[in-house]
Amino acid sequence: MKFTILKKREELKQHLKDPLYRNSYYLMADSIIGSGLGFFFWMIVARFYDASDVGLAVALISSTGIVTSISRFGLDVSIIRFLNKQKNKREFINTCLTVVGIATLLISIVFLLGMDIWAQKLVFIKDSALYIFAFIVFTIISALLVILSNAFIALRDAKYAFLQSTIFACLKVPLPILLIPIFATFGIFGSWGISMSIAFFISIFFFLRKIIPFYFPYPVVKKETVKKIINEIYRFSGGNYIVNLFGAAPTLILPLMILHFLTPEDNAYYYIAFAIASLLFVIPGAFSMSLFAEGSFKEETFIPNLKKAIKRAYMLLVPASIFIIIFGKWLLLLFGEDYSASGHFLLSILAISGIFIVLNSFYITYLRIRLKITEFIIITILTVLGILGISYLLIQQPTLGITGVGFSYLFVQGIVSGYVGMIFWRRAKIKSIGEGERN
Repeated sequence: MKFTILKKREELKQHLKDPLYRNSYYLMADSIIGSGLGFFFWMIVARFYDASDVGLAVALISSTGIVTSISRFGLDVSIIRFLNKQKNKREFINTCLTVVGIATLLISIVFLLGMDIWAQKLVFIKDSALYIFAFIVFTIISALLVILSNAFIALRDAKYAFLQSTIFACLKVPLPILLIPIFATFGIFGSWGISMSIAFFISIFFFLRKIIPFYFPYPVVKKETVKKIINEIYRFSGGNYIVNLFGAAPTLILPLMILHFLTPEDNAYYYIAFAIASLLFVIPGAFSMSLFAEGSFKEETFIPNLKKAIKRAYMLLVPASIFIIIFGKWLLLLFGEDYSASGHFLLSILAISGIFIVLNSFYITYLRIRLKITEFIIITILTVLGILGISYLLIQQPTLGITGVGFSYLFVQGIVSGYVGMIFWRRAKIKSIGEGERN
């Protein structure tokens, strides 16, 4: 008995020594802590703020996401793929941060100037200097935080990405209560931005130095480094830029679409249901990100690691999805009866779609590692257009409303998963035939 326990303990140690699994679990813990404490954040917000304020704050946070998706230029993904290949990692990181920071500042200003066109129900922020300043600063921090988090992953130490997310998530839980006597919608948006800013400064001044000794952030756009970025990763960054821009579109555009066609309250009910479902999507996302980092570091291990990652992801996601479907109604009751009544069916549909999202996420990682950027772009664009297009049609139906978003996710992800499964099966069959002929 003692020998069996010792053997299992040793197997567990070896399992956790594998960078694929170790970083996957850190990334899952990162997302679970972020999403889990985010769950409490939105639960507190739902209890202390009107649903209309919640819906407006959701749209405001989504707007910052739209800006940062444009301003990162694909460097958030490219830094994972190429940072370890750079001799001067400090300069490479600082160049990425500088380029993204300047771009975010300029695009934030453009977004604010054109808000009458693309976000009419948010124009109230243009009447407040506080809102304008906060929107610009928080949007820049949000963009830089992603670059920094992915730098930790690229350096194969996702522990610090986990700590960064934990600080962010822990700080934002009590802030809405502290700010509610002073602000309404800004109490939510400010809590999100202030906690994120603190997490960013701790990460860049303390955590990054743990990996890169004597690191110090400073603005730099050196000609040699920029030329290297353009020459070495332009095609990769360009493709990922397009993919990230489209890939983030459903999450970021749907709240604005729902706010336009429905009500701020509907937007709040949708967002809370989606936030809970996102806890499931953490699983394929974490394994895919870790697989991408490992495959970039040592490409010959990618296929064996891919098989292990898919198996492990389904082992975790299937029971988690069943749990959400069964107990989702009671989870939503924590936010209020209206959230449960309006969001339960949507949450169940999203939980089922997670089964398809697993396979699709790993195929995207496969295309990234193999640098099949064209197929990568085509699949992403078609998926996004499908989700947004079908959602646009369905949410306007009186009998569906926000539930239409769930059906659009389920249908589109299912179609893509069928295509991916066919591709994987065909390639496995060809490999099997080839091995048989050699034998």
